[in-house]
Amino acid sequence: MIMQLVVCMQENFESLFHHYDVSAQFQYLKSFRRARIIFQSLASAAAAHQQLYNHEYHGQQIKCYYAQVVCLFVCLSVCACSYIDAVLCSG
Repeated sequence: MIMQLVVCMQENFESLFHHYDVSAQFQYLKSFRRARIIFQSLASAAAAHQQLYNHEYHGQQIKCYYAQVVCLFVCLSVCACSYIDAVLCSG
């Protein structure tokens, strides 16, 4: 029962960010109480950051921060991903 609730909340949280990029990927960093969201474009990451910063989610505010992007280039390939770390903060 509790696990179903957690999965439901996680899907609800992810849907907030999927609104800006349907292919956004999520990495949950439990030790930091953060989620790293990987967007396919900087424009998607910027739109999510602008619209969701201080957004209230289940009684807590979402704080979004741009994460440092480290790219390894192989044979002139280009890194096209943008990252945001989202943190839930008590009001």
